[in-house]
Amino acid sequence: MIGKQTKGTSFSGCVRYVLKEEKSKLLEAVGVNGSPEQMAEQFELQALLNDKVKNIVGHTSLNFSPEDGECLKSDDALMLQIAHDYMKLMGIENTQYIIARHIDREHPHCHIVFNRVDNDGKTISDKNDFRRNEKVCKMLTAKYRLHFANGKDHIKEERLRPYDKAKHEIYKALKEELPKAHSWEDLKDALADRDIDMKFKVSRTTREILLPLHRPFRRLHGIKRIPALPGTKEHSYRHCIRDLDRDRCRRYRSIGNFLFPRLHEFIPSPFRVSNPDGSCRAETRSLNKK
Repeated sequence: MIGKQTKGTSFSGCVRYVLKEEKSKLLEAVGVNGSPEQMAEQFELQALLNDKVKNIVGHTSLNFSPEDGECLKSDDALMLQIAHDYMKLMGIENTQYIIARHIDREHPHCHIVFNRVDNDGKTISDKNDFRRNEKVCKMLTAKYRLHFANGKDHIKEERLRPYDKAKHEIYKALKEELPKAHSWEDLKDALADRDIDMKFKVSRTTREILLPLHRPFRRLHGIKRIPALPGTKEHSYRHCIRDLDRDRCRRYRSIGNFLFPRLHEFIPSPFRVSNPDGSCRAETRSLNKK
């Protein structure tokens, strides 16, 4: 299960989209009723209780894997229960909302539209909501024994938004070039040929070395640079070092075995890369040392 979040300043367009007759089924409406236009007006009226909130519209789509189609295809109650659990864990309570199921895609999914100004005029916090959303989705996927996706290899790229499509292209480029690279310079040059910039960065909090990747993105929505794959462990700095070290050790061992059968005992395994420029720090072992 994946949750996609958006925010907005007007309910009318969002509610009309979610409640389109030909592709939607309203599962629940709390605090609003009537036609989509009437619901949008009721949402807007409550938002007047707090004029400090700019993005009053909360909109989340819960998307399930096609493999979950059998258990969710005709079970509206189960989908509604999952939506309720999601809202509770995300702190979406004491406010107006609608939950509607869409039937226009091959994968089951539903939409939650809620008022970020609750019934008491307080703001429903969106602090760290993207991280919380990812965590909650994983919890609910495990709780209801839903299908866990194996990775990013089966994504339908034609349906991605420009921002997400660019990130996916960077992911594919790194996945293809990392096994071929023998050093950081090789990897940097290979990515540069694909118009991807690689720079090292140190976290201010954990002091961990990070590997942000960027691609110029000036033509779409005025965004100049796109951060790629935040939180992706598969291609983090640590995992890149592991792969590059493995390749370096394999090449040095093959040369050593050719020149001198026992030379590989002097070669540390694995190399420890201490600097992003590829320099190594290692201690050789004595042949007689046990």
